[in-house]
Formats: sequence, structure tokens, C-alpha cells
Amino acid sequence: MRFVDKSDCQLSNVECFRKSVKWYHKFFFHLIDVSMLNAYNIWLVRKDIEPTKNPKLREFVYNVANQLLEEYGQPTTNIKGRLPNPIPDRIIEGYSRHYPVHTEMVNGQRLGKECYVCNHTTKRPKKRTCVNIICNECKIGLCVGTASGTTTPRKTSKIISG
Repeated sequence: MRFVDKSDCQLSNVECFRKSVKWYHKFFFHLIDVSMLNAYNIWLVRKDIEPTKNPKLREFVYNVANQLLEEYGQPTTNIKGRLPNPIPDRIIEGYSRHYPVHTEMVNGQRLGKECYVCNHTTKRPKKRTCVNIICNECKIGLCVGTASGTTTPRKTSKIISG
């Protein structure tokens, strides 16, 4: 009976016990613990190491776990959800073509165009805004903020130029 108590004492320090309601989970983890203890004892008998230099059971279990992970483990990532798709080439080409430019100069003044966003909106009342910035590819007028470079339909050409 003393060997059973000794094995329980040794296992209490390195149990891989998980909180579980299912009895077969507890039984499975207990079998893993007992098999690790048996492997440790067999390893000690076959190694002929001095008793003072014996690695502890905890170190043995960690070494076995690390060796198993190196051999059979797969690296995991912390990314949750779907992997991002690469940006299609047609969209990248669109970014390089569509950018705001000033309208042409005629007699020292820029030509004015109506803002397409302000003129075709459905979210608020339509208004006619004269701007001097157009899309390079589409040739439509846009209200563009000078600082941020974002489309801001509420700004007028007076605010942008002045």
C-alpha cells in the first residue's frame, strides 16, 4: 500500500487535471498522469543517474511535452475569424488612376464644376456646389478637403481656396 501512496504523492505535484464534469475526462487525464509517472520511473532505472542529480518528475513531464510538441505540434496563430483576402489587382489599379486634381486654368482662373456628390445625393437635400477639384479619371467635380484628402460634400470651393 505504501507504493500507491507514494505514487499519489508524486502525481499530486504534476497532475494535468482539468476541471470537468465528465467522469471519462477525469479518468483519461488520470491515465496520462499515471503513464507519465511510469515512464519516469522506467527512465530512472535505465539511466543509472546519481540520486542527487535526478531530474524531478515535473521537469521530466515538461521535457516530454516539449519533445512531443516539437515533433508533432503545429504552430498556431492568434488570428480569429476569416483570413483577409489579398486586394485584387483591379482595385489597386483603380487607386493609382483615381485621385483629385485641380481643374484647368483659363485666363488666370480655374474652371468651376458642380460637385457630383452634392448634386446626386439622396440622404439630404441636393445643392449645387461649384468646385475646382475633379477626379483625374472620371472628370467629375468633387468637394475634397485640403488637409485630409477625404471627400467632404459640405465644403464649398470658397472654403477650400480661402
